[in-house]
Amino acid sequence: MTVVMASCGGQSTKEKEIELRERELALKEKELELQASNNSNADNLSSNNNQNKNNDTSSSNQRRSYTQPKPKQKSQEELKQELALKECETPTNYLNYSNSNLEGMYKNALSMKFVGFKLKFNITNSASILTFKNIRCRVNLTSNSGSLILSKVFTVNEFIRAGKTITYKGEFSCTNQQFKDTDKYSVQILGAECH
Repeated sequence: MTVVMASCGGQSTKEKEIELRERELALKEKELELQASNNSNADNLSSNNNQNKNNDTSSSNQRRSYTQPKPKQKSQEELKQELALKECETPTNYLNYSNSNLEGMYKNALSMKFVGFKLKFNITNSASILTFKNIRCRVNLTSNSGSLILSKVFTVNEFIRAGKTITYKGEFSCTNQQFKDTDKYSVQILGAECH
């Protein structure tokens, strides 16, 4: 090697080594600069890709929101069916009783012993569409202290159209003592069938 260097221009080996090292350092600096610029480019690319993905997602979301069909306007018949279904699911929300009256029934005109009682009350259907039938009811007889003396469940076998009222009259059996011990009574509508 020394021969080659000597013939190249007469520089000493040490000078050549220093020159080579300087070139190596310059090359390394350039490599580092390239790596740094590549890394920053890669970072920029990945952030651009993320932004593009976000933009793609938001634009696809926008596309989805634009392509979704508008809800179809329901026809009058469909609205009626929905309302009828709602009313049928909860008949007790639409059936109310009023003007209830309870009186004892004597065994005969001369007897002072009760064999039962008569119950009379009105049932109103406040539904908009549905007619109800076979209304299940309960009457409870209670004492002054609130103790239950007698409970009777019964069915009113009539049709009640929407917005109409019917009057129910019924007779129930009980003992003389049960009726005498009764201080209060209550009527409750338990349910009904849709017609």
